[in-house]
Amino acid sequence: MEVKWPTDLLYQPTRRQVIDRYVASFDERDSHQAQIIAESIADPHRPLARYQVLIPVAAHQEAAQIPLALEQYANQQTDQPFTVILGLNSPVSECNNPHIDLTVTAINEARQRYPHLDLRTAMTIYDQPTIGMIRRDLWNGALISSLGENAYDKKNTSDEIIGINHDIDLVSMSPRYIQRIQQFYRMRQQRYVEHGMTAPLGARSTTIKHATSLEHPNISKTIFWSDYSARQMGSSFEAGLVFPMSHYAMHGGFRTLDALHETRPLFQHPPFRHAIAGTTIETSPRRYIDRVQHGYDNIWTPDSFGATDGCRAPGDAPDISHQQVENIINQRASWGSQFEPSLVIMAQRAMQLHGTKKSVANIATFDIDKLNNPRKSYREERDEYAAIYDKSIRLSAAVLARVIGSEHLTKRATRLMEDIHYKNSSIDKIFKAPTDR
Repeated sequence: MEVKWPTDLLYQPTRRQVIDRYVASFDERDSHQAQIIAESIADPHRPLARYQVLIPVAAHQEAAQIPLALEQYANQQTDQPFTVILGLNSPVSECNNPHIDLTVTAINEARQRYPHLDLRTAMTIYDQPTIGMIRRDLWNGALISSLGENAYDKKNTSDEIIGINHDIDLVSMSPRYIQRIQQFYRMRQQRYVEHGMTAPLGARSTTIKHATSLEHPNISKTIFWSDYSARQMGSSFEAGLVFPMSHYAMHGGFRTLDALHETRPLFQHPPFRHAIAGTTIETSPRRYIDRVQHGYDNIWTPDSFGATDGCRAPGDAPDISHQQVENIINQRASWGSQFEPSLVIMAQRAMQLHGTKKSVANIATFDIDKLNNPRKSYREERDEYAAIYDKSIRLSAAVLARVIGSEHLTKRATRLMEDIHYKNSSIDKIFKAPTDR
């Protein structure tokens, strides 16, 4: 259920007000599920940390992922405590699957191996689970448990819980990944305190990419191109987003009916919002290995992404051919468009980012600029945008040549700079003449 807020721009609810209104919006199912998880993860001898990594785990399929993933958290070097919360889940049809016992055993072994790691677990059985439902219950449970430990105390208006949205197929993580998140939000909080602000802190992304598969060099090329395109487009992967709990609550939490792209209601990614610096993680390429031969459009689909997912089962899927790599990239070089248009869209996004940076800088230094720096001519400004367009296309061409190894696609990319009419029309969609601005 989405929480509605007053439209008055001057109205700024406190974090506690946001949390209270969100919890009050729970229906019977929300309250029941949240309470069960809250009780499961509570520890009377150790309160939950203010930084929490929340990970849904398909208990009937993910035993093999537990050791490596938890090792990454155990090796973190942090300034402040953090808690890892595993939301074990399974559909009713799998509740007697012996693989669940293997998952629990793997978790218990990790607890013994890493006694310093604050690791909590909760188990939930669903009739017809969706990822939105699973994440919602997990986050709501963590929130309720934290409230039971006096988080968001009304006397402490600056209190905040920072939730880190991860998956269990983690392969590697910078040893200071969580520390960088902590430092970022500590600095943000200091600025809020200095200005007397008690409103929710905003969401951020971290730098996530897919690991390379040595057994699948050609599939790895398609993965690299997909990750590269996402970065150029300013997109973020869902299993690498950071949501302060008050922000999460302000936007009504995850939606129970969302079977795909469950973070969209919580994270709007404007071009100028960069990932937190120094936060690098690699996730498993298993989904691409399982499905990329059918094209990018079929990586995440309602019929393939669910409670029992084929890509989680160990297998020996063959690699694809180099020709298939070229076909897949050509068919949909980045999400939403075919090859040439996708390269132009990436170039246009780079131009938008340039314009946003200039606007922010002009607002901050308006008087000085007005006095000392006469405005550039239309032609000078447009030449700046043309240079950014060329730089973006050249970068894409370099990736296609050096990583993908496609002479054919590289030539097609390069021609986008040589086609002056197409280039000018692409730039004009972003950079308008002065009379149009």
